[in-house]
Amino acid sequence: MREDRNEPIRVGLIGTGAMGSAIADQIAHNTLGMRLAGVFNRTGERACEVANRTGAKVVDSPSVLCCDPRIDAIVEATGAVEFGARGGRRGGRRRPARNGVVRRAGDGH
Repeated sequence: MREDRNEPIRVGLIGTGAMGSAIADQIAHNTLGMRLAGVFNRTGERACEVANRTGAKVVDSPSVLCCDPRIDAIVEATGAVEFGARGGRRGGRRRPARNGVVRRAGDGH
């Protein structure tokens, strides 16, 4: 298990409303092998509240999370699909999928 090797899956969260906040708490406090590494919200105050509870870093753009090579997975929880998709594609890096297919972060495939 990655937790045992001290190699958690590092998650970036876009959106810290009701759903995003609940996901953040679940990852940070109840999911072994995962760490909430960074959060973004259009209103920075909400992102700071979640970061203070979870120990995550607040970033100023969703693309910062999507382009960070230390982030293993992105959770888009804005409820505004187009906003989340645009943020994920802006400067998104290519990520190899497990089956060898190359995908761009935010492509949703």
